[in-house]
Amino acid sequence: MKSLETGSSSSISNVKEPVSGNLLANGILQFLHYVFPIVTLPYVGHVVGSESFGIINYFSVLVGYFTLFVLYGFDFSGTRAVAQMDSDSKELGSYFNKVQSAKLFLLLVAGVVYAILIPLLPEGPNHEKIAWSTFGVTVGWALMPNWFVQGMRRMRALLWINIIPKVVFILLVFFIIKSPKEAFIYPLSISLSSVFVAVLSVFWVHRAYAIPFRISLGPSTWSLLKQERWIFLSGLINNTNQTFNVLILGFFVTFESVGHFTLGWRLMNVTQVLVMFPIMQSLFPFIGEEIKNHIERGLMHLNRAIPFVLVAVTISILGMFLIGPWVILNWFGAEYTPAISILKALLIVPLITTS
Repeated sequence: MKSLETGSSSSISNVKEPVSGNLLANGILQFLHYVFPIVTLPYVGHVVGSESFGIINYFSVLVGYFTLFVLYGFDFSGTRAVAQMDSDSKELGSYFNKVQSAKLFLLLVAGVVYAILIPLLPEGPNHEKIAWSTFGVTVGWALMPNWFVQGMRRMRALLWINIIPKVVFILLVFFIIKSPKEAFIYPLSISLSSVFVAVLSVFWVHRAYAIPFRISLGPSTWSLLKQERWIFLSGLINNTNQTFNVLILGFFVTFESVGHFTLGWRLMNVTQVLVMFPIMQSLFPFIGEEIKNHIERGLMHLNRAIPFVLVAVTISILGMFLIGPWVILNWFGAEYTPAISILKALLIVPLITTS
């Protein structure tokens, strides 16, 4: 195993994928992250009922805030930093360990706050099993090195690492969940797949780039957290605009109503997760690198990308407006009919977010 602590820094042999290949791979990975819940949701919705379905989605939204906290915007800032670095093993290794250590520290803080928060939530003490089963997703994203691989433009290498575990856990959901009592198995299976994929991805980074794992919580790591706080706050505000209403609903309406709302919200999110996010995350390191090397050429690529992103999101919104009601009625059943009007009202959100 190569050491990063030697006096001379060695260069990494790094053949980056073209932007189109990286975009396609990132789109597939985002699809896998989101298709797992979508594929199993109709079955889970029928078996556990709209009330348990609402409880699952309520804690899923809550855990989303903690996941956003441990990611801390590194999916953008870390990706940009790696893309702008030379392929120097010492520099890349040092930065990788700083970011991963910062995320693990944030995970520890998130776990403590989450434990304090659960008893304060509506029905929280009665659903601790679902609550903690869902929190595993945050653990997975704390470990996930996607930001690094994206910056190196090697996302295609992680495809099979993601596909096989997720398929296995999808099958487990269909075989194990038979009644509302097993509702916790659904978020648990998502959490386990996330953690498993994250661990495999970290080992791939270790083998591909010879980066030894070290906890780095020195002054440079704290400085990094301070430096990136504005990106985190920007993401937090954007996420709060879209999801905070779900948390508020839990205090004022039944979890059955929460189930209807969150189904419409999840289907609306398809347009962002499968279209907007992969495009923006794939273009981000490429355009950042171009601006660093030649600012006028980089800004030209940026100006060309903006209309493309807006058109792609608009087409996906129109598609969901047409097929969304059919999906709700035929996949979830008449019990979820109120989600149709909610979905149509929410479809303006992806366009506003993109703009």
